[in-house]
Amino acid sequence: MKSKKIISLLLCLVLVLTLTVPALADFKDTKGHWAEHQIDIVAEAGIVGGFSDGSFRPDDGITREQFAKVVAKFMGYTEMGDVSIYSDVNPNGILTPYVAMCVKQGVLGGFFDGTMRPKAFITREQAAAMLCRAFKLQSDGLSTTFADKQLITGKIDHEVAALELTGLITGYSDGTFRPRAMLTRGMMMVIISRLLVDADGNFVTAELTNNNGTETVSTTAVAYNDYSLELSIPDKSVNVALFKIKANIEELPGNYGAFSGIVSSLLGTIEEDIETGAEGMYSVKEFAYNAFRFNFGTIHMNVNGLKCIYNMYTKLQSDGSVSVLATPTSSAAAEAAYAPILNIKDNVSVNLFKTGDAFTLANGSYFQIGTEKLCFNSGYSGNLVLNFSASSDELTAAAKAALGIQKGQIETNQVTLFIKAGTSVATSDGTFTLKKDVTVTLDGLIGEYDGTLSEIEKGENPGLYKIVELFNGLLDAYSGSVLYLNVKIA
Repeated sequence: MKSKKIISLLLCLVLVLTLTVPALADFKDTKGHWAEHQIDIVAEAGIVGGFSDGSFRPDDGITREQFAKVVAKFMGYTEMGDVSIYSDVNPNGILTPYVAMCVKQGVLGGFFDGTMRPKAFITREQAAAMLCRAFKLQSDGLSTTFADKQLITGKIDHEVAALELTGLITGYSDGTFRPRAMLTRGMMMVIISRLLVDADGNFVTAELTNNNGTETVSTTAVAYNDYSLELSIPDKSVNVALFKIKANIEELPGNYGAFSGIVSSLLGTIEEDIETGAEGMYSVKEFAYNAFRFNFGTIHMNVNGLKCIYNMYTKLQSDGSVSVLATPTSSAAAEAAYAPILNIKDNVSVNLFKTGDAFTLANGSYFQIGTEKLCFNSGYSGNLVLNFSASSDELTAAAKAALGIQKGQIETNQVTLFIKAGTSVATSDGTFTLKKDVTVTLDGLIGEYDGTLSEIEKGENPGLYKIVELFNGLLDAYSGSVLYLNVKIA
């Protein structure tokens, strides 16, 4: 079997299903099983193995206390609640501490008769509810769409619905969920596999470095060829005046036909200095702190009707740094969704005559948040041209001359970015010009996000901080559970 590079979101997860054999993805009873692939990739990640007889027993069940340990280990729980109120919980049981941890966190509760039933097999709806509570997903007002939703216990239907939205738990081909059915070991492996980056390699590795005066601080991002993304954000303060970016592009997805030579010229390593025009020290983690308030979230991506779902998991490391891993529930669906964006033959024209390094924003482009729209001033007839060789003050002056904020727009719950055809980037390899309009909308924002643009405009902070304010302003309005990203290429 082909070995794959597995980046695990669950390295801390030690499944407690009486596993006795090291993780070897060569089980005698999984060949041809519907979950064979997912079992293999999870086993290869070293998360779980099989039994001493070489079996995996994918159709065996998982008890409530075993699942409690899975969740407790995964979430890093340490504090224990009182389980003495449950008549059937053994205070000296091997797995009782994990039950107590989940009780403390409000993830696990007992039954109306005062029992916990720790040895009972956990059902699909119970597992979904526990994961929803553990990940602190926003579930208010949600309801499932399964054909047998009437069978789901009413008080946890909204929690099952939250897991349905994330794509972590799905239904059967007949549209049912079968909530009272036992969660099997195979099903558990499928859920875990949806939290893994399962890639043969990576497209791009980017590193943003900064010397804060005493040490070099790096933030890294890796885009894998299954369309997953991994970020590592240090808990360090840096001097914001100068950053260095280094990107190593190993390959680019897509078939570019006659443009393959041009695309191949983009491969390799790119290094640039970024002078921000700002001064002072800033925490790298604070730069995007709101992005890490949630433990688990999901992004629904739709590009010209092609859809995919991303699961996003955030973990605070022991050194204070943050790792963020986002991976699609289906690589094939992600590839299909990205295809319209990456289709350079249809969406981008190329002029091989170098005209100078610059970015040109076509007149008519805009960015709207709430009732405010950042757009071209009515008296400005040309495009906005930003020369990369210009100083930050010159770039700021050019932007202010061309762009302004128009208030009184019709308010929506979306953030909308509209990029007009004709927008271009000039590089040493030629000028790349957008041939079609692109509209990007972001749904799933709540709260007070209207007025964000005005606050940034009147703020005293220089450019870099304005970007931070915008980013944090939007994430303050994020529900912490689900975002809907829609891309339309005209």
